[in-house]
Amino acid sequence: MGIEATGATLEELFANAAGGLREMIFDVLPPVSGQKSLHITLEGLDLEELLVSWLNEILYIIETQRFVPVSFQVIKVGETKMSAIVFGKVFEKKQFAVQREVKAVTYHQLMLEKTADSWLARLFVDL
Repeated sequence: MGIEATGATLEELFANAAGGLREMIFDVLPPVSGQKSLHITLEGLDLEELLVSWLNEILYIIETQRFVPVSFQVIKVGETKMSAIVFGKVFEKKQFAVQREVKAVTYHQLMLEKTADSWLARLFVDL
């Protein structure tokens, strides 16, 4: 299964890719109140590694903290570093149904490119 995301900026692309991953896992979320925020800073060798690391970090917080990400504010994406805030809520199993178990975001056929007026990414996950 894969994700295709676009964005006018790298920050928007990363936020949209994260939203695609969230939707893949939880489908459409009901309205959520009482949100918390998590600050995330990551480093990588290049933009592709940053994108995969970002999405795998989201998987990690879902698994380890039972945190459902509701929205994403990607503050800055540089060549080798990024920072973002993830807004969401710690959940109980009955509150948010997991539709798909995603094991990891992979580098298999990963594509991240600048088009004439936006950014485009395609990537696949292990289910």
